Amino acid sequence: MHDYSIKKIAWQIFNKEKWWDVLSKFIYVLRMNIFIVDKYGYVILPPDETKFGGRFYTERTLGAKLLHNVDDPIAHFTKHGNFYEYVDRFDLHVFAIPVIIQQDQLVAYMMVGPVAVAKKMTNEQYRDMAANVGVDADVLLECIYEIRTVSHLMMNSILELLSEIIKDNIELNSKIQDLDKMKGEKNDPFVQEFKDFAKDIYSTVRLDELLITLLDIALSMTNTECGSIMVIDEVSAEMSIKAARGLDSTVISSSRVKIGESVAGIAFRENKEFIINGTPIHDDLSPHLSRPEIRNALVMPLTSKDKVFGVLNLHTKTSGDTIRENLDNLRHLTKLLASAF
Repeated sequence: MHDYSIKKIAWQIFNKEKWWDVLSKFIYVLRMNIFIVDKYGYVILPPDETKFGGRFYTERTLGAKLLHNVDDPIAHFTKHGNFYEYVDRFDLHVFAIPVIIQQDQLVAYMMVGPVAVAKKMTNEQYRDMAANVGVDADVLLECIYEIRTVSHLMMNSILELLSEIIKDNIELNSKIQDLDKMKGEKNDPFVQEFKDFAKDIYSTVRLDELLITLLDIALSMTNTECGSIMVIDEVSAEMSIKAARGLDSTVISSSRVKIGESVAGIAFRENKEFIINGTPIHDDLSPHLSRPEIRNALVMPLTSKDKVFGVLNLHTKTSGDTIRENLDNLRHLTKLLASAF
């Protein structure tokens, strides 16, 4: 039996006016289909059937059944850690992120995919599969072509960051709603000023939490042990550290970087990433490479709405990092973070 109060909460949280735009940005950045169902499987925000494998959900001839099992939307999924995974008959993967609110109440799932994990099969293999199940091979190949291929590590990183973004969005909106319910004269400038100030604080806290999540994912993905994310202060035109791992606390609290100064400042000014492994690749960098113990480093600008707002710094003192191999993955993750604002 369905708890209609939970259904109502889910539909209120993911109202189309706000979340349709958010999901569209996620889909554009990740090149993956994303949609929302409540805990009973009713679609709140549908998949985009025009791109990234959306037809697997909307065309029954392709064997989709995820949108047709109303009682339990993850009946065909397997739980892995905090997320769920479903593999269809064409070896395509769909992932489910549980949406949990206060008191550990499950209200909905964010569905991500389909994607090919590790690699796609050959066209001939897909044609054989299509023949075996009575599907038009050309239609199948057309759908397969637009589906993204990702590694297990990248997919897990995407799920972690999406999960954090969802949680923070829900918490922020809840705080804002609480503020809007505050008693006081509707036109009282003091009350409105306090509300605006509190909303700014909640937004700042939310950004800091997302930056920490992004940094942890980036360190794990690249097998590096030290890193930070610096964000610009528009007033002072200086960057300060908002998230850090493996750095001394005095460095974190005292670091201030002007645009154009140091490697991070140059990366910010030029909106250009640098991989540094002891050999300067930019004339302006030479004076700033004073730490020979660092084996490899990445400095990557962070942008939102075509404007640089900070810099991601990663470095390692040991060998075995995978910075260069994961550059494209990091670009996608930083764009995903930026799309949340």
